[in-house]
Amino acid sequence: MRQRTRFESESSYLRLAEYDQTQIDAGVREYIVGEKVELSADKFGFGSALIEKVSWSIPGRITFFYGGDANKSILIDLDKKYFTNRNIAFYWVDADDNRQVVCDAIVRKARGTDRVTISRTFNVKGPKLVSLTAEVSKPKIVTDRGGSRRISFGDRKTKPGIAWNCKIDMPAGFSGSIKDLQLVKLGRKKKQLLGRGSREFRRMVKGTAFPNKDYLLDIGTMGDEACKPDRAGDDPTYSGVIKAAAGKTAIFDMATDSPSDGLASLDTSYFVAEDFKYFIFFKPDKANSIWVPVGVADWFWKAEARKVGSNWRIINGSGGVKGEKGKATRDFPSYNGNACDVPWDEIK
Repeated sequence: MRQRTRFESESSYLRLAEYDQTQIDAGVREYIVGEKVELSADKFGFGSALIEKVSWSIPGRITFFYGGDANKSILIDLDKKYFTNRNIAFYWVDADDNRQVVCDAIVRKARGTDRVTISRTFNVKGPKLVSLTAEVSKPKIVTDRGGSRRISFGDRKTKPGIAWNCKIDMPAGFSGSIKDLQLVKLGRKKKQLLGRGSREFRRMVKGTAFPNKDYLLDIGTMGDEACKPDRAGDDPTYSGVIKAAAGKTAIFDMATDSPSDGLASLDTSYFVAEDFKYFIFFKPDKANSIWVPVGVADWFWKAEARKVGSNWRIINGSGGVKGEKGKATRDFPSYNGNACDVPWDEIK
């Protein structure tokens, strides 16, 4: 009886069938972005030959996982070593047809080994961003019921600072959901008297600098409750979620924003310079799917307000969408913290 060499595994010592190319499935497989794709070398068309080594080649933008809560986002990409596994799983983030997924394997035959390469065609569908536009207002001083005043971009009760309108064409045969998510780079500072009648003052900044260097999650309609630990696992969204029917145009137009802050009685001046990233996401109606980005718009508002006597006035200010409109994107938003956690600190 022939003795095994030290290079042979227990399974490879068994009698092996020859590789049979007739077992290759020549059909085109169809997926949609955000749908979980699971591939196995054992079911890719190598017949009954025993596979010793594998190397996968996956075209397009892919990820292993993306998710987030009120406090942080998580993106797990794949390294080269992962693609030497027999079984792999991933999500396509971008769409394209006629993608050639290649599995290059070393298979053991009755005598020696053979290098075999199999390619299969995948069509990856996805929603198409038609437009992402907004109507904008301007910075103003708003007087609330009771006489308190605040500096605001627009007025949420009359004309919001920004009101979004997004149109997305859905591919035939695939439905899903659409949501939004917003990040903010805070930039707020103010000058404040130390007390009534005092001529001494202090300078305050929201966060660590003016403006802050990092983007945070803008929790939107999640409200302050989202900061609590028992809400940390919630799937964050800025204004809501809608269903998107297959082959139809979805309209997402419920998001508005009027960032503002109250003006305290001891405040004498207030400066704002904030940047935002407004994202549109899609998630297919498939098991174990993830949210993937479809569009993004960068927008801002800035203003300077001063107290003159007992009245406040805007010295200068503006706001709007950079580039006038949003654009398609495949980049995931990244954040570590949310805006409602940021305190005011004195500038030393």
